[in-house]
Amino acid sequence: MPELLDAGLKVAFGQDSIRDPWYPIGNGNILRTLDVGLHACHMLGMSQIERSLELITDNGAAALDLKDYGIAKGLPARCIVQQGQTPYEVLLGQQPVLASVRDGKLLIKRDVVKYNSALNI
Repeated sequence: MPELLDAGLKVAFGQDSIRDPWYPIGNGNILRTLDVGLHACHMLGMSQIERSLELITDNGAAALDLKDYGIAKGLPARCIVQQGQTPYEVLLGQQPVLASVRDGKLLIKRDVVKYNSALNI
């Protein structure tokens, strides 16, 4: 797969089995699918990880030939907000989505989870 990406092809990861007979542990978490795909394809270099979100966003939209995909005036507002400052942090943490917007409507919104510890480290 890295060779296909290096050649300029739009390759994507996806998964549609959620708790079904074909994949009973599927939970719809696309970050988990990306994590497994990166491991399976030996794409764990930092430059590959930094570009990895394209495999579940832009490249997936291209593979599906979505015409109204992207962030631009006049396009439907469809996005999710992840936790992390970089693709590496998003993938490493695999935290729940903070917000999901579909056609301009806020479907879910979560607060950022903060952890406190009594440990003095």
